[in-house]
Amino acid sequence: YHKKLVPISAVDLSMGYDAYWRALRERGSNFVERIPRLERKLGKERGRVTLQDRIVDPSALESLIRWKYDQMIDQPDNRFSQEHWFTRFLRDLFSTRFPSFQAVLSGLFVEDRLCSALFSLSSTTRILHAYASSYDPEFPKYSPGMTILFKALERAAADGVVRADLGGGASFRYKYRMMIGEPGDLAVGVVVSG
Repeated sequence: YHKKLVPISAVDLSMGYDAYWRALRERGSNFVERIPRLERKLGKERGRVTLQDRIVDPSALESLIRWKYDQMIDQPDNRFSQEHWFTRFLRDLFSTRFPSFQAVLSGLFVEDRLCSALFSLSSTTRILHAYASSYDPEFPKYSPGMTILFKALERAAADGVVRADLGGGASFRYKYRMMIGEPGDLAVGVVVSG
């Protein structure tokens, strides 16, 4: 059941991450130079930068929720408040692990400190859906949110993911600039159980 279709940005990873990166470079994307440079700067100024995938520590999810709430504080429908159904839903998804479907929390760390997090949904269809991301407000000049997204795409491609959906939203132009391949549609609706 769906109420409407929303256009979303999609990344074609079917030829691998290197091919995706080359396509961005050929298109003249500033991400190709800027994101690796900012990651190197972060490492030089703050310490060793690493990506951890499949984090099971709930405190990392709580950091993501808190950062996202603060980031969206002025928006009328801030889904990241502690009481909102969406936040409870994220917590429930976080503990979901089936062979065919799972939530994946990835974290970008500087030394032992989490500086950005990405919550994704993964399935055996070899599609990754980047669901929510945010970063520690102490690190914005390094673009840790973009860094974790590109690192997660690289890891996903290595794991056999052929497509990553980045979601929609007109305010997120960076998603459209990251897109290689055809946009997709996201079915939006509500299912109510009895």
